[in-house]
Amino acid sequence: MMARVFISHSHKDKLTAKRVAAYLKESSAEVWIDDESILVGDSIPDRIGEGIQSSDFVLVLLSSQSVKSGWVKREVETKLGEEISTGKVKVLAIL
Repeated sequence: MMARVFISHSHKDKLTAKRVAAYLKESSAEVWIDDESILVGDSIPDRIGEGIQSSDFVLVLLSSQSVKSGWVKREVETKLGEEISTGKVKVLAIL
């Protein structure tokens, strides 16, 4: 089964996020990343929520920018609730 991964990152870390996404895709993962998954006219909060819910994991790119980001915090908190209720790892952090 192909893992579905949501990449949570700060806008300032976009280049790194794109490199991680490319690597994951090469490794046969299905990747949700904002600039490829949100179209003009889409509701950003709705699309992010759908992306998180449909993903097996939220991969958090930890950086000095991401720990200050309200968006990253909300994305992680959303998946952490699922992790707590199921007892299965759902949030993965990388530097």
